[in-house]
Amino acid sequence: MDIILREHAIRWSCDNENEVTTHFDFVMFYLKTWKLACQNKIGDKDKLYYATYKFLCDVEMVAYDYIKSLLIDVESLRFSPSLSVAAIVSASIEIYLMILSKQNS
Repeated sequence: MDIILREHAIRWSCDNENEVTTHFDFVMFYLKTWKLACQNKIGDKDKLYYATYKFLCDVEMVAYDYIKSLLIDVESLRFSPSLSVAAIVSASIEIYLMILSKQNS
Protein backbone atom coordinates (compact mmCIF):
# COMPACT_ATOMS: atom_id res chain seq x y z
CA MET A 1 0.00 0.00 0.00
CA ASP A 2 2.90 2.34 0.78
CA ILE A 3 4.22 1.93 -2.77
CA ILE A 4 0.88 2.94 -4.25
CA LEU A 5 0.76 5.99 -1.97
CA ARG A 6 4.27 6.95 -3.10
CA GLU A 7 3.21 6.54 -6.73
CA HIS A 8 0.26 8.83 -6.11
CA ALA A 9 2.54 11.39 -4.41
CA ILE A 10 4.92 11.40 -7.38
CA ARG A 11 2.08 11.88 -9.84
CA TRP A 12 0.53 14.62 -7.71
CA SER A 13 3.84 16.47 -7.30
CA CYS A 14 4.32 16.40 -11.09
CA ASP A 15 0.81 17.84 -11.40
CA ASN A 16 0.09 15.01 -13.85
CA GLU A 17 1.75 17.07 -16.58
CA ASN A 18 1.81 15.81 -20.16
CA GLU A 19 3.39 12.50 -19.27
CA VAL A 20 2.58 9.67 -16.93
CA THR A 21 5.15 8.49 -14.47
CA THR A 22 7.40 5.90 -16.05
CA HIS A 23 9.38 3.01 -14.68
CA PHE A 24 12.52 5.12 -14.91
CA ASP A 25 10.98 7.77 -12.64
CA PHE A 26 10.47 5.15 -9.95
CA VAL A 27 14.02 3.83 -10.30
CA MET A 28 15.18 7.40 -9.84
CA PHE A 29 12.92 7.85 -6.82
CA TYR A 30 13.83 4.63 -5.00
CA LEU A 31 17.55 4.41 -5.64
CA LYS A 32 18.37 8.11 -5.68
CA THR A 33 16.64 8.50 -2.31
CA TRP A 34 18.77 5.72 -0.82
CA LYS A 35 21.91 7.09 -2.44
CA LEU A 36 21.18 10.58 -1.15
CA ALA A 37 20.85 9.24 2.39
CA CYS A 38 24.25 7.58 2.01
CA GLN A 39 25.79 10.77 0.58
CA ASN A 40 24.63 12.70 3.61
CA LYS A 41 26.41 10.21 5.87
CA ILE A 42 29.58 10.03 3.76
CA GLY A 43 30.51 13.44 5.11
CA ASP A 44 31.18 11.62 8.38
CA LYS A 45 33.98 9.74 6.58
CA ASP A 46 32.34 6.42 7.33
CA LYS A 47 33.53 3.74 4.92
CA LEU A 48 30.34 1.71 5.42
CA TYR A 49 28.22 4.44 3.85
CA TYR A 50 30.67 4.88 0.98
CA ALA A 51 30.57 1.14 0.25
CA THR A 52 26.77 1.18 0.44
CA TYR A 53 26.66 4.14 -1.94
CA LYS A 54 28.90 2.33 -4.46
CA PHE A 55 26.76 -0.81 -4.09
CA LEU A 56 23.58 1.18 -4.81
CA CYS A 57 25.21 2.75 -7.89
CA ASP A 58 25.92 -0.73 -9.25
CA VAL A 59 22.42 -1.94 -8.39
CA GLU A 60 20.99 1.11 -10.13
CA MET A 61 22.81 0.22 -13.36
CA VAL A 62 21.52 -3.34 -13.22
CA ALA A 63 17.97 -2.15 -12.51
CA TYR A 64 18.07 0.24 -15.47
CA ASP A 65 19.06 -2.63 -17.76
CA TYR A 66 16.22 -4.80 -16.47
CA ILE A 67 13.73 -1.94 -16.83
CA LYS A 68 14.70 -1.55 -20.48
CA SER A 69 14.05 -5.26 -20.99
CA LEU A 70 10.76 -5.01 -19.12
CA LEU A 71 9.47 -2.19 -21.31
CA ILE A 72 9.83 -4.39 -24.40
CA ASP A 73 7.28 -6.85 -22.99
CA VAL A 74 3.82 -5.40 -23.56
CA GLU A 75 2.18 -7.80 -21.09
CA SER A 76 4.26 -6.41 -18.22
CA LEU A 77 2.88 -2.91 -18.78
CA ARG A 78 -0.47 -3.87 -17.31
CA PHE A 79 1.12 -3.82 -13.84
CA SER A 80 1.70 -0.68 -11.81
CA PRO A 81 5.12 0.85 -12.63
CA SER A 82 5.94 1.31 -8.95
CA LEU A 83 5.32 -2.36 -8.15
CA SER A 84 7.27 -3.53 -11.19
CA VAL A 85 10.23 -1.35 -10.26
CA ALA A 86 10.14 -2.45 -6.61
CA ALA A 87 10.33 -6.06 -7.80
CA ILE A 88 13.14 -5.28 -10.24
CA VAL A 89 15.17 -3.40 -7.64
CA SER A 90 14.75 -6.31 -5.24
CA ALA A 91 15.78 -8.81 -7.92
CA SER A 92 18.72 -6.61 -8.96
CA ILE A 93 20.03 -6.52 -5.41
CA GLU A 94 19.73 -10.29 -5.10
CA ILE A 95 21.41 -10.96 -8.44
CA TYR A 96 24.19 -8.47 -7.77
CA LEU A 97 24.88 -10.05 -4.37
CA MET A 98 25.01 -13.50 -5.98
CA ILE A 99 27.55 -12.23 -8.53
CA LEU A 100 29.66 -10.68 -5.76
CA SER A 101 29.60 -13.86 -3.70
CA LYS A 102 30.75 -15.95 -6.70
CA GLN A 103 33.59 -13.49 -7.40
CA ASN A 104 34.78 -13.69 -3.79
CA SER A 105 34.76 -17.48 -3.63
